[in-house]
Amino acid sequence: MSQHVVFITGASSGIGQATALKLVKVGYHVIGTARRLERLHALAEQISNDPDLRGEFLPVPCDVRDSE
Repeated sequence: MSQHVVFITGASSGIGQATALKLVKVGYHVIGTARRLERLHALAEQISNDPDLRGEFLPVPCDVRDSE
């Protein structure tokens, strides 16, 4: 298992989602944040159900626009 950890904001769609999938595929541990929880959890489920993906994905609800 890889010791590489990546933090991605906006992981629930677009470039953030594609990047998360690519990195998990090659064995990275990805912490993915997004405002849209349902989409973030859908991505986590997709990743956990794919036996070809070697890394791990941790979904974290977060709005980077909110300092709190």
